[in-house]
Amino acid sequence: MKKNTLPLAILVALSGTTSIQAQEIEVGKTTINFHGFIKVDTMFTEYNDGIPPVSAIDDFYIPALVPTRAPGSINTSEGVQFNSHAKQSRFNIGTSTVLANGEKITGFIEMDFGPGNAPSNGESTTNRSGVDLRHAVISYGKWKFGQTWTNALNGSAIAETLDFFALSEGMIDTRQMQVRYTNGPLSISLENPETTVGRIQTNDSSVPDLIARYSFKGDWGNVSVAGIARQLKYKDGANVDSSENAGGISISGRINAAGRDDIRFTVTSGKGLGRYIGLALNPDAYVDENNELATIDQTAANIGYRHFWSKTTRSTLGYAIYDADADAAAGVYNTKSQSIHANLLFSPMPKLTLGGEYIYGKLEKSNGNTGDMNRLQFSAKYSF
Repeated sequence: MKKNTLPLAILVALSGTTSIQAQEIEVGKTTINFHGFIKVDTMFTEYNDGIPPVSAIDDFYIPALVPTRAPGSINTSEGVQFNSHAKQSRFNIGTSTVLANGEKITGFIEMDFGPGNAPSNGESTTNRSGVDLRHAVISYGKWKFGQTWTNALNGSAIAETLDFFALSEGMIDTRQMQVRYTNGPLSISLENPETTVGRIQTNDSSVPDLIARYSFKGDWGNVSVAGIARQLKYKDGANVDSSENAGGISISGRINAAGRDDIRFTVTSGKGLGRYIGLALNPDAYVDENNELATIDQTAANIGYRHFWSKTTRSTLGYAIYDADADAAAGVYNTKSQSIHANLLFSPMPKLTLGGEYIYGKLEKSNGNTGDMNRLQFSAKYSF
């Protein structure tokens, strides 16, 4: 038995476990796996047009939080800011149990430490961070139940960046409760239908979001086509009692390039997709002059090229863009956002990655206000 598994082996023996390996434990007919990573980040950020409205952007690039100002107005920017944290660290537990019929049922739960609301004794004292639920999923046969990434997301299309939300303007990045059926390249899901109207989360929807995705795979890589159908609904108990259909289509994939290089991309377009793309750059809907729900037209895309300089060194150069359009009744909304990411990553050993990344982000609002930011981020990540 390996030396570093001895303490765990003692605990396992006391609990009645029958066997143990370096990364998994067997208890009867159930196999338990434990994985995760520790990631520490250091960032130098310059907000060029003011102070962010919410401090979460100090830890992660969130496009909607880039501070903006009107042309010719006073600039309240505070210059370059330094910030460091370990909130991206995460851990997960997976289980697999052999049933009496010979089939397997699996479970997966994953937690991380941000982003989230800062606890009362944050950086000023013990630097605590909240523990957030990422995934909690049960899988059996072709069925999956629980909270995980929306079925519209193609995980292999996510670019490799140090920033927590890779090329976020163009990403579908929603995690939510769902029931999913997968048969070969086709997967269909019914997902939580939360409707956002302005800053309000309505909880009024009565029909789940329907998402269907079909994937094409080959030696060249993969491409997925996903359709999203939604019913938005809002009732305020006074003037508004309205529903509106919404939806869109997303095409994403990972294409093999020269050597070990690859191209990753996502293109999404539709109406009323607010919380699905761009980390909710805009709400799902707004109330028009007739007290009826109206949707915002949205198109988002990103592309990243990953190049291997050697077996241990690689870079990703990526660009993301988001564009939205609505009528005057929508009030002030985010019309355009874009970002550039460029990094250099070094893995001296398989479980360790060190790297640096430059991020430029820009936000434009419907009232003419604009703002941009520059960030230099350094990270160290150890996977286990």
